[in-house]
Amino acid sequence: MSKKRMINTRFWSDNWIVELDPLERYLFLYLMTNEHTEMSGIYEISLTVMARETGLDAQKTLPTLLNRLEPKIHYFDGWIYIPKFLNHQQINPNIEKGLIHSLKNIPTNIKNKIETDGIESERLSKAFKGLSNGSKGFEKSESKSKLET
Repeated sequence: MSKKRMINTRFWSDNWIVELDPLERYLFLYLMTNEHTEMSGIYEISLTVMARETGLDAQKTLPTLLNRLEPKIHYFDGWIYIPKFLNHQQINPNIEKGLIHSLKNIPTNIKNKIETDGIESERLSKAFKGLSNGSKGFEKSESKSKLET
């Protein structure tokens, strides 16, 4: 099944986005919409794959651009983490199942890095705690509401 990502039309007038140069905007949009994304906003992708799919240089251009996109997007150990990605997901029971699957497939060292660096979103923190306690990872009240930024 193919994934679909919708981009709010206000994306282009967001103050942070407006301050980015065109290549930074291009990479930011790519990282939110490429076929490797996961509903959790955490996914594995190499610089080589990014370079092949965007046409940007893996050795110089991509590392520089990725650094400029922090704190909105973090890249470490071959993984992308978009802290507010979950804030833009409407969680229904089917989406929740996909999110739980996505979170369970994140290696422990990546989860630990996100937690110890203090870059996790409140929603992700609740999900991680819920999974470690044996629950599904999301509270019922959250699964019915659209998240706010």
